[in-house]
This record gives sequence, structure tokens and C-alpha cells, in this order.
Amino acid sequence: NVSIPDGPAFFRFSEHQELERVLREVGFRNLAIRQIPLVWQLPSPDSLFDIMYKSSVRNAALLHAQSEDTLVAIKTAVGIAAQAYRKEDGTIELSMPAVLATATKPYK
Repeated sequence: NVSIPDGPAFFRFSEHQELERVLREVGFRNLAIRQIPLVWQLPSPDSLFDIMYKSSVRNAALLHAQSEDTLVAIKTAVGIAAQAYRKEDGTIELSMPAVLATATKPYK
């Protein structure tokens, strides 16, 4: 329970209607929005925590603000949860779809 500055919703543009609304609001037209199925293949359960800790500004800020004991507990919990996605070769496979938007913006 630590405080970090407010920021945009992490999955804001995963909602196609919101993404379309914002793009149209700033002048884009001819929008095409689709979800692309992607799978993260991670070498170990700890890799997921490392990605969250090092690759996302808001997650990193939240994790950096934790006490050492809490950080260890979070890392352990993420590792245990990731085990459910372990494949026979030991890799972790997580469905991580992306949203792809294409559009044009008319010249003025």
C-alpha cells in the first residue's frame, strides 16, 4: 500500500472504443483496429517479475516503493502464479495479445 502519482489506466487503449475515440478526436480517419495474438515465452517464472520490475514505469515505481520483505513476497507470488503456465521444456508461455491500430491523418 504505497503511493505513486496518478497515471493513465494501464489497459486504456486495449479497449477498442476508447482507442478509436481518442484517435478520431485528434483527427485520424480510416481507422482499423485489431487484436493480435501474441505469446510471451519466458525462460523462467522469475522472468515475469523481472519484466514488471524493469520494463514498466508505473509498475517499477510501485515495486521500488515496497519494503524489501514485501518485494520478496510479491516476487515469490508472481513466480508461483507463473508456474501454471510452465511448458514441458521449462519455459513459461503467457498469452499477451496486443492491439494494433492503423489510421490516416489528413493534411491541413
